[in-house]
This record gives sequence, C-alpha cells and structure tokens, in this order.
Amino acid sequence: MTKDQKIGMVVDEDFALKNNPPYQHPIFFSYENPLRIRVILDYFEKMNLWDDKRIIKLKPKVINENLLKLAHTKYYIDTVKRLSSFGGGILDEEVFITQDTFSLAK
Repeated sequence: MTKDQKIGMVVDEDFALKNNPPYQHPIFFSYENPLRIRVILDYFEKMNLWDDKRIIKLKPKVINENLLKLAHTKYYIDTVKRLSSFGGGILDEEVFITQDTFSLAK
C-alpha cells in the first residue's frame, strides 16, 4: 500500500450494541455476537488505529431489499425479516435472529 492509498472500514456502534443472542449460555459456537464487535472496536481505539490518516472510518448505508437479493434468496430475506418482526428465533444451528437482525443486515 502506498502512502496515498486509503483503507475504508465500515463501522457502526449499533453492531456492537445490538443483536444479542436470544440465550444466555449458547450450546453452540457462534461468532455472531455484539461482544465480539465491541472487543474489536475497543482494540482499534487502544491501538490508536483511527489516528492513522490512511484509515477512513465509514458509516454504513441502509440498503433496500433489492440489494440484499444480490446475495440472498427472497425466501431467506423474508425469513429473517419475519423472525425479526416476531422478536427473534433460531434460523439454523449457528444463526440466531433478534428483533434487530433485519434492520442491522440492511
């Protein structure tokens, strides 16, 4: 990377605050946990990463469902949306859905 090149990192505190697992003691190993994001963001702060002028902190943009369809089926999108509207649930062995999941995914 040259000194003129920049790295953009999409960062939003909501990723570290919301989408808590719907259980206290998971019976499976899942990386989807806001604590993981909080630890990463805290480490970046501790290492003064944001002081590096080559690193740009970007806020995520809310996208519409048509963009989600580029990566997911309509069935999957509708399922996540429905489970979020019900307050959450388990999608499969390692994917939980909370009331915030659909809005955070967008």
